[in-house]
Amino acid sequence: MYYNSKHDYSWSFYSISGIVLVLLVEGVLEHNPITTIIGIIMALVYFWRVFSTGYYLKDTALTVKSGPFRKTIDYREISRIKKVRDVISFGYALSEERLEIVYGNHEDYVLISPNMEEDFLRELKKRCPQIAGWPVK
Repeated sequence: MYYNSKHDYSWSFYSISGIVLVLLVEGVLEHNPITTIIGIIMALVYFWRVFSTGYYLKDTALTVKSGPFRKTIDYREISRIKKVRDVISFGYALSEERLEIVYGNHEDYVLISPNMEEDFLRELKKRCPQIAGWPVK
């Protein structure tokens, strides 16, 4: 099952868009091909992330992806999920309203923001009965 990321236009969207725009405008106006190329590359990677961020609930694992980045987490390793609000961290979430999924022996975590959050959590619960703290708060 696939879930798109929820999108909101937080300060990170505006700041990154502003940086890319400044690089592109400065590169074109100053006839600086290096700055223009850097701006174009940043814009392409940013939009690649925006349009490809999503979450796959597979048979044995959760796969999260965003642009060129991908992470697969075995359901048996997930120990905790909680709702968080975070505008600082990037990663696999495109919204301030996120789910923090804690997994592994070292308490690693990943932040995600599925568009249909309640449906996602319901499906994840079926695959991860070991998770403490249902319902997620």
